Amino acid sequence: MHEPPPDNVDEPLGLIDGLLKGLAAVTTQSIAADLRAIRAHQDCMEARTDAKLRLAELAATLRNGTRLLTPSLLTDYRTREATKQAQTLTSALLRRLSTCPPESGPATESLPKSWSAELTVGGDADKVCRQQITATILLSWSQPTAQPLPQSPAELARFGQPAYDLAKGCALTVIRAAFQLARSDADIAALAEVTEAIHRAWRPTASSDLSVLVRTMCSRPAIRQGSLENAADQLAADYLQQSTVPGDAWERLGAALVNAYPTLTQLAASASADSGAPTDSLLARDHVAAGQLETYLSYLGTYPGRADDSRDAPTMAWKLFDLATTQRAMLPADAEIEQGLELVQVSADTRSLLAPDWQTAQQKLTGMRLHHFGAFYKRSWRANDWMWGRLDGAGWLVHVLLDPRRVRWIVGERADTNGPQSGAQWFLGKLKELGAPDFPSPGYPLPAVGGGPAQHLTEDMLLDELGFLDDPAKPLPASIPWTALWLSQAWQQRVLEEELDGLANTVLDPQPGKLPDWSPTSSRTWATKVLAAHPGDAKYALLNENPIAGETFASDKGSPLMAHTVAKAAATAAGAAGSVRQLPSVLKPPLITLRTLTLSGYRVVSLTKGIARSTIIAGALLLVLGVAAAIQSVTVFGVTGLIAAGTGGLLVVLGTWQVSGRLLFALLSFSVVGAVLALATPVVREWLFGTQQQPGWVGTHAYWLGAQWWHPLVVVGLIALVAIMIAAATPGRR
Repeated sequence: MHEPPPDNVDEPLGLIDGLLKGLAAVTTQSIAADLRAIRAHQDCMEARTDAKLRLAELAATLRNGTRLLTPSLLTDYRTREATKQAQTLTSALLRRLSTCPPESGPATESLPKSWSAELTVGGDADKVCRQQITATILLSWSQPTAQPLPQSPAELARFGQPAYDLAKGCALTVIRAAFQLARSDADIAALAEVTEAIHRAWRPTASSDLSVLVRTMCSRPAIRQGSLENAADQLAADYLQQSTVPGDAWERLGAALVNAYPTLTQLAASASADSGAPTDSLLARDHVAAGQLETYLSYLGTYPGRADDSRDAPTMAWKLFDLATTQRAMLPADAEIEQGLELVQVSADTRSLLAPDWQTAQQKLTGMRLHHFGAFYKRSWRANDWMWGRLDGAGWLVHVLLDPRRVRWIVGERADTNGPQSGAQWFLGKLKELGAPDFPSPGYPLPAVGGGPAQHLTEDMLLDELGFLDDPAKPLPASIPWTALWLSQAWQQRVLEEELDGLANTVLDPQPGKLPDWSPTSSRTWATKVLAAHPGDAKYALLNENPIAGETFASDKGSPLMAHTVAKAAATAAGAAGSVRQLPSVLKPPLITLRTLTLSGYRVVSLTKGIARSTIIAGALLLVLGVAAAIQSVTVFGVTGLIAAGTGGLLVVLGTWQVSGRLLFALLSFSVVGAVLALATPVVREWLFGTQQQPGWVGTHAYWLGAQWWHPLVVVGLIALVAIMIAAATPGRR
């Protein structure tokens, strides 16, 4: 990643730079907060998964007939889960009522009058509804005194869909551990069939949209005539009815694992010992997965060495229920099902073998200019960034798809068909069949790192990177970047076939009716070469010579597009400043004048299309006509002439800046002299110093200048001092 330069205490930031740095800090903190939240989620998921495994390990050591779940744990689970469901239902109910208009007739969408008093500000509607819903759910989940724990599928069904989903998650955890140990196609197919049987055991038929449930309940006349507490009770009853799970669903869930026991026990017994292999190696991962599977099978009661045998569906169902509810009873009320996240950070800071010299976003993207607003400047910059975005995106997609875990599974599944080839050689051969290019004799050039010698990517480097496919004792890498870098060329070349000509056309062919999208000579020459090149490696090689990504605002200085942009920015800034209503009255006349001048200049630049010669001619013409009109004694001609002369001077300065930066300072000096000479015109003189009838601007707002004869000399001296200080600060300028 590109690191910004460190702050220097001797060079404090200005206002704009300070604000932009603060904005960047806020954005960075937001991203960092998201990353911390993901990391915390991952830690919680790993802790909950480990807790479930340890509970199963503990339960396997209990005496025969002793259940993992106790009445106290069941009470804790009922309380936590009922509280969670009550909070969700209460929020949905109150959200619905907050959008209902007051009752004005028999309409079922209005708020009943009998509920209005309880929903007033300061009322306890939230507490009343939550307590009532909690009580209704707890009553539905209560157990008889003679049988404190549920055991039959019908008794388990009373706990509804939340408990079933938790038990289903436990069953899938067992199968997930077994998938790690699967090697043959038969094992994969058997585990896939078990997974399908678990999902097929029961699928909800009704919609779980709470807003529909609440709206239906609130529209019933009997409910609207009762109290809000009764409405909450009915909502809980409707929710329990909607989330009902039939008893035979629990039995089918247990039967799915019972039928899979021969396969599960075989996979657990066939795992190889790790023999001190590295932690991330295939052998070590298989050893951990086998241990987890043995633990779950030992708890579920059908693993060799156990005296009892629970290979019947009802017993399997309540064992899953016990494991799920025991774990849930120990978690916070808002705990979620164990679902991990894998984060892939996609950025432009990535490499491509088609352009080895371009590695960072700062190098590739013109949009990084002007604090990430540069791409708004011209079409060729946007086309350049779009092309790089597609190239980098293709590379990242290949990087994600080449997950070492998936690659190892694909190679292991076809181990018997590889012949004399190693797994790595077979996999590279398959990638070449997909379109990956052959390796050139010296290899693909790689950029030098840290000033070291240049390197080349060879096929031997890829075989070494894929060595984990043939040696189970080697650690499983987090990614295979060299292989992804090589394979991604197949898709990146297709992107170049579409985008490279489009980028060249934006440089050479302006859009009809729009301003010229000017580019430096080097960019136009490169674009001509791109359009003339034949498709193939010779054309792809031009990407590494792309000069458009290296363009800056400095390289576009003096271009018609830059002149048009500067004029538009000046007019916009002056208009924004003049639109502020709270401005002091002393500043309004200068700002109005400035807005008029910049807007007039922008319109003239638009007519001349930003061409320097046309802009200077138009400016000189307006300047001459404006001076001629300004020296007239008629006020209308004087004001109009001053505006025309000011606009002409602005255009001459802008056009001259396009031609030469040094000449610009001479013209700026000329403009200052022109402003001084403008004091001799009747209009300016009367506006500043007034007449016998009115005091003028100086007499009204700067009376101090006329109070003593030497006051104007002080102002002139200060102006001269500022000019001398500026000249001393830039001694190299001539």
